[in-house]
Amino acid sequence: MILLHRVTPFFLAGITAWGFYVLLTEKMPPLFSVAVSVGVSALLAGRLLGFRIRESEFWYLWSLPILFLLSSFGFVFLLEQENMRIAVAATAALFVLFFSEHIFTFFHLPVRYQMHAIENISTLLLLLTVFFMESIAFFLRAVLHPPIFLFLPFLLVGGYFLMQATLWTCKLEGKRVRMVSLGGSVLLAESFLVFSFLPSGPYTNALFVTLIAYAFLGVTRAFFLEKLSRSVVRRYTAAFVFLIALIVSTSTWY
Repeated sequence: MILLHRVTPFFLAGITAWGFYVLLTEKMPPLFSVAVSVGVSALLAGRLLGFRIRESEFWYLWSLPILFLLSSFGFVFLLEQENMRIAVAATAALFVLFFSEHIFTFFHLPVRYQMHAIENISTLLLLLTVFFMESIAFFLRAVLHPPIFLFLPFLLVGGYFLMQATLWTCKLEGKRVRMVSLGGSVLLAESFLVFSFLPSGPYTNALFVTLIAYAFLGVTRAFFLEKLSRSVVRRYTAAFVFLIALIVSTSTWY
């Protein structure tokens, strides 16, 4: 049985790579390849986690890679350059492999698990997923011009699950954490509303929202772990201001 679990991360990475390959080469209808890849990945991830659907940790660890995959496929549809699409596909497959490998060691081979491994890669998955998800929303907003409030339910639900799952990997649970996750999802949705009115492109706006998610998650995690101090706040503030200035100075404004 453990042998089957051992090869599951490679099957997950393989089905992810297959989905992107079919999507990029257009050998099948795009939505069909995405549905097959995400559906099989969901089943494999559930099996790796033992289908413990009555436990909250199952849904947290299961939802992170699935939301990441969905947003990755959606983001690829926005890209025109073939090398960028290949880079996103390779990144998605590698991150799915790394995440599922850490899940395997955590549940089935704990003596080899590296402390904070799931926490670190979950943070990266959250930031990438937020960037992909927000890019899709900003792009659809710019091209189709639907009412802006149509995006809010998806951003609120997606942001809540991402925040809750990532904080759970930091060993943070409870009613206060759920309320903070809800507050974080509201903050991301409000940021989408604000940056929608900037004279900039979808990727620039998505980077702004991703930076807000990074700062919010970092400060929140430090607060709950009782590690929040002036030096931590200064460090996050300096990084936030520097990255904002870098994005502003290198972006195209209309």
